[in-house]
Amino acid sequence: MRVCPQCNSQFLGDAERCPIDGSLLRDQADALIGRVIGGRYRIQGRMAEGGMASIYKARHEQVERTVAVKILARMLSEDPVHKERFLREARAANRIHHENVIDITDFGETEDGLVYLVMEYLEGESLADLVTRGAVTLQRAAEILHPVCRGLQRAHDLGILHRDIKPENIFLERRTDGGETVKILDFGLAQLLGDKRLTTAGQVFGTPEYISPEQAMGGEITSRADLYAVGVVFYELMTGRLPFSGSTARLIYQHIHEAPKAPSLVRPGCPPEADEVILRLLEKEPERRYATAKELDGALRDCEQRAAARLKQSTVSTVRTAGVDAMHFPGDTVPKLRQRLAACRQAWESAGGSRDHALGSELDRVAGLIEGLGRTQATADRAEREYNDFVEHGRGTLERLRRAIDELSQDEAKTRREIEGLRTALAKTRATAGDAERDFLQARDQLAQFDQGDGSIVSSVVVFETAGKAARRWRDAAAEVEALERDLRTKTEELEEIRFQVGQFRGRVAALEVDAGAGGPTSPGAADATLHRRRVLEAQRAFGALLDEIGRSMQAIERRVPRPGG
Repeated sequence: MRVCPQCNSQFLGDAERCPIDGSLLRDQADALIGRVIGGRYRIQGRMAEGGMASIYKARHEQVERTVAVKILARMLSEDPVHKERFLREARAANRIHHENVIDITDFGETEDGLVYLVMEYLEGESLADLVTRGAVTLQRAAEILHPVCRGLQRAHDLGILHRDIKPENIFLERRTDGGETVKILDFGLAQLLGDKRLTTAGQVFGTPEYISPEQAMGGEITSRADLYAVGVVFYELMTGRLPFSGSTARLIYQHIHEAPKAPSLVRPGCPPEADEVILRLLEKEPERRYATAKELDGALRDCEQRAAARLKQSTVSTVRTAGVDAMHFPGDTVPKLRQRLAACRQAWESAGGSRDHALGSELDRVAGLIEGLGRTQATADRAEREYNDFVEHGRGTLERLRRAIDELSQDEAKTRREIEGLRTALAKTRATAGDAERDFLQARDQLAQFDQGDGSIVSSVVVFETAGKAARRWRDAAAEVEALERDLRTKTEELEEIRFQVGQFRGRVAALEVDAGAGGPTSPGAADATLHRRRVLEAQRAFGALLDEIGRSMQAIERRVPRPGG
């Protein structure tokens, strides 16, 4: 906290000068450090500071336990509404009493009017710290979200809505045994279902990046609004980015009107099974989301199992490949032939002076043929490996391309719907701008009459105010028209890009087809496959022909060599 020595204004952050009078700011010593709150909590140091409250590390002097103390800003402590909302966090968390919800053990007010609550002290990091390092695996995301679902289900069962689920309000506690416990924090915006005392119709609560459409419109919300926010968190975990971005007004518009891009299209490594869960959570209509956090928990588990099963089993390709009519020979063919030849040579050499020298030349010739057979076998094996690699590569590439085409087609349909929505909104906004322009021009004409002395001063003031309101409506509508036209152009360009990509991918699919039935007899893929098959067949036919020659020669040699005892 920094303070201005002239006007005593207080500022958070690293500001050097007071924006009011330009004086150099000074660091303000925290008077709470060392103080005992509630007769038993000695403040040791400030852990975090925000615009509404600060969190301190403290020591419970009676039981000698470290705790965290959250103290509402003094200015807000004097506001009954903020004070009640702050204390509501303590009451809500105490009612929930769940291992995955921050435990609040005490709350109260000091003699000088500071409102505080006492929480368990956690060591670890917030989920916000984790997501800044990038996307995580489905398994890691599920490890975090399963406990979140359990904590939310407990709160919802008690009729408590959180209304501000986001990474900053999910803490990954590092336990002494090396494990991790996930905790939901900050029920400061929590609402008890049916309790409208602190809720005004049309008020919007929550963080714009994570707010549900019904929250953004200030409507009545249910537990499914919390599940929408969980969907945004899940999206961020799997992709490393938010589904929507921009100014607050732009974020609100996107949450209400625009469909998010599938996570697997944002990050190719994202399992497609996660798309289904995330996109259902981000449905605009609450009724189309999961009904409960418990149902979401089960869907997450099913998602993990299906993704794991897909990775374990070999992918079944839809590509039909013409089989190689190959001749297959035992791998030890050449060694066995060498053994047979060695036995014949030994028998020939044992004949001594009566050896048939022509037979010796034949033995040398066949030995050379056998060595050539070994080289031919290596060539055939290499050709078959290259063919199999080609087929597997084609299968994998084709599957990825076809999956990408399916996903892009879905994206194309969504983009077309978004374009239609923008066109509808643009037409309505243009009509609003036209009405405001007419109202302004009419009021301006009336003001011109007043300038000529026609009318009372009171009437002229009323008309002047009317003109001002009409001008503001016209200006705002014109700005909205400009923004919508810009968004429409962007979406139209995006649609063209998607169509271009689909066309490119379909061309590549046609080029990679590896049999005449799937790719056509003249397709490049079929030509490449034919070339590989020809190499395999040529090598194996050469091996077979050479083996036949060696076989005939070996039979002739074995008939001619002296037999033992003969």
